[in-house]
Order: sequence, then structure tokens, then C-alpha cells
Amino acid sequence: MSTEPEAHNVAQLKDDIDSGRTGDKVGGFDPGAAPLGTDEEAGGASLTSEEVALARAQEGGRSSGGANHNAAEPSLQPTGAGDSGPRVGPALIGAAVGALLVIGALVLLL
Repeated sequence: MSTEPEAHNVAQLKDDIDSGRTGDKVGGFDPGAAPLGTDEEAGGASLTSEEVALARAQEGGRSSGGANHNAAEPSLQPTGAGDSGPRVGPALIGAAVGALLVIGALVLLL
């Protein structure tokens, strides 16, 4: 058995967060615009294994109560979610604005 401490990296931390183990979000894939740790690496100050281990320990201190739901699943939406009443579609609004612009242009030409 190895006596070397486990090496931690930012990919493990991102997996902890994305899987919901940190309790601050539901499990699911979350494509980041820049992967976790990219800014530090680009700045020439990559995180050490000890810094990542500390972040994982701090993030792991949260608890989600064991629930690992996917909020994108329609059956898991809160009651009434998305029921804000009738809406006028964006296409209808765009058509109305376009008609007003055409009428305005005709008035100016005449």
C-alpha cells in the first residue's frame, strides 16, 4: 500500500460540484465557458494539489441531503413553474414593431 498522499486536481473538484456531492447544485453536466482552474493556469499560478484538496474539503462540507435530482427533468419542476399566464409571442411583438416602422416610414414619405 502506498504511503503517498492522494494528489488532488481541479478536474476532481469540478466533478464533485457537477455530481452534486457539494450540495450547492443538483447533479448534472455543466459545461463551463472556461474549465475550473483555467484562469490560474493561464496566469502562471496553477493550483497546487494541497490547494485543490483544501477546496474539495471545504466544498465537500456541504450536504444536499442525499438528493441528486436533475432540475432539467420536467417532472421535478416546482408546482406552478412556468405558469405565468398567457404570453404574447416574440414573433407577434416583432411583427407589430415592424408594421409601426413601415407606417411611420410611409407617413414621412408622403
